[in-house]
Amino acid sequence: MTGIEIHGDNTGAVAAGRGARATVHQAAPPPAEQAAALLALAELRRAIDRHTADLPDADLMTRAVARAGDEVRRDRPDPEAARDAIAAVTRRAGAVTAVLTAAAQAQALLTGLWPG
Repeated sequence: MTGIEIHGDNTGAVAAGRGARATVHQAAPPPAEQAAALLALAELRRAIDRHTADLPDADLMTRAVARAGDEVRRDRPDPEAARDAIAAVTRRAGAVTAVLTAAAQAQALLTGLWPG
């Protein structure tokens, strides 16, 4: 047998053979999912604002949430940058449950926008 045979679900790029190249470009998320992610990010921002006294890096956390929102709004977003920004918020949240909960919800929605 010659050639390539692919079975199952293939959602990524595939390339084979000498000099073959495969590229995947992320597209902006569908409007409803984008709106849900932006609402979750807004709630995360409010949670940070409500607990600023308990968060030594609240300003850095707020900037990270803004970066994630910027990525969600882009025509060609960088999903990893958005998820990394929320991961940074989670790391800085300490034991502030309201912020941890809001960050987890935002992260879940971002992962849903761009699985993988």
